[in-house]
Amino acid sequence: MNDDSDLTQADLVGRALQLGESDGSDASLRFHCFRGIPDDCSLRPVVWKVLLGYLPMSRCAEWNAIQGEKRVLYASYRDELVEVTENTVRIRESGSLLGKAGNAPLQELLQEIRQDVDRTRKDLEFFQKPETTAALVALLFVYARLNPGVRYVQGMNEVAAIMLYVMSTEPAYEADAFWCFSELMVEIKEPFMEVFDNENEGITSQVGSVAQLLRSYDSVLAMHLQKHDLPPFMFVFRWCTMLFAQDASITHVVRLWDRLISDPRRYEFCTYMCLAVILATRDDLLCTDKQFAMAEVLQSAPRRPDVDFDSLLYHAMAICAFERRPQMPPFPPRAPSDMVDELSEWVQSAAAKASEVGQRVSMNASEVGLEVARNLQENVAPIVYERATQASVAALEARAAAAVVAAEKAQAAQAWFEETAPARQEAMEQAGAKLSSLWSSVRATSAIAVQRGQSLASEYVERETMEAASASLSSAASAAYQRAASLVKLPEVEPATPEPQ
Repeated sequence: MNDDSDLTQADLVGRALQLGESDGSDASLRFHCFRGIPDDCSLRPVVWKVLLGYLPMSRCAEWNAIQGEKRVLYASYRDELVEVTENTVRIRESGSLLGKAGNAPLQELLQEIRQDVDRTRKDLEFFQKPETTAALVALLFVYARLNPGVRYVQGMNEVAAIMLYVMSTEPAYEADAFWCFSELMVEIKEPFMEVFDNENEGITSQVGSVAQLLRSYDSVLAMHLQKHDLPPFMFVFRWCTMLFAQDASITHVVRLWDRLISDPRRYEFCTYMCLAVILATRDDLLCTDKQFAMAEVLQSAPRRPDVDFDSLLYHAMAICAFERRPQMPPFPPRAPSDMVDELSEWVQSAAAKASEVGQRVSMNASEVGLEVARNLQENVAPIVYERATQASVAALEARAAAAVVAAEKAQAAQAWFEETAPARQEAMEQAGAKLSSLWSSVRATSAIAVQRGQSLASEYVERETMEAASASLSSAASAAYQRAASLVKLPEVEPATPEPQ
């Protein structure tokens, strides 16, 4: 058995490549490259060609022929569509690939590509070279002319630049970069196309997966972003569309692409990388509720100097491993009899272990109980007894003090009653004399008032009687006078009105 413990990662990748050449399978190569290809390893260009399908592993004996044919074919496309003089790309006026579109739209296309390329990775010396700029412009223009359904969209320049950078050590690096870029675009071209599907497929589904994972792994952060109307859609869409080509340093992007290209599920790993980047900025996102500030945090997240990009890769790999863990029930499902037998064995084993643990716990509990009792008797009981004694003494002292105070107050009250007894007796006698005098005066006044009332009542009765008698006499006199007048015809006179008495 071979000992692989002393082999470096570069050695393991080289051996996996040799194994694939012998058995025609790229499984071992994908496994080792998913862990990364060392930056000082010269195998990265050929490994990428193999994993992207430019050089099929099943046809490794034909690699040289395939590569030579592809390089010649690209050169023919390039010569027919453009001409490059002194590192300046111009459209060739004649050619079967010019088509009926005319020269003006193609000039606009070339100008658009040139403007984007002039802004691509100018922080690196490699992309500051005129020949590199010319190669990238020609590569993108040829691809756009050969793929009119996709055409050219801003952002392709960043993706093609990564391929050109990795293939820069190859003799015909522009041709190799073109074919690798074309193979890559077969799988990621959808977001670059003008017409998108509306069935939650492709990149849209990938962005939705990131949102769902964020809710599962950090619901607080997901709710925070949703509350402040900042769904990570816009950032995740760009990260997944260009595979972080524009959002991280080129060395970090190359390391990430080692995983993306070697992933058996292709670019699903980009979903886990997006989640790892968002989680790495969790504290900064939660400490602010300003939408603009949170957008800046997410936009700069992959390039932040305080975030180790390798740790982001390892975090993404851990999420990937967890999400791809074997699920229950296993596939294909097992026979019911096998499952019953396995469950029966598990139950018996669990019962035996439970009984053993129960006995052990019982013994430990007895020992602990004895130790606790001894500890209580030796340490706790004396302290408790002392505290109880102190509390009893304090209670007795408080009761005695209260009794003394009560007795003193009772004695003071008794002395006050004895000292004030003569004064209180004299005051009572004086109050009684005054009350008796007042009552006699009231009685005398009442008798006088009664007599005066009786006298007034008698006078009132007599007066009423006299007035009634006078009225009767006056009425009788008037009647008599009228009778006499009727007999002797005396003059009529008015009856005299009696004067009031």
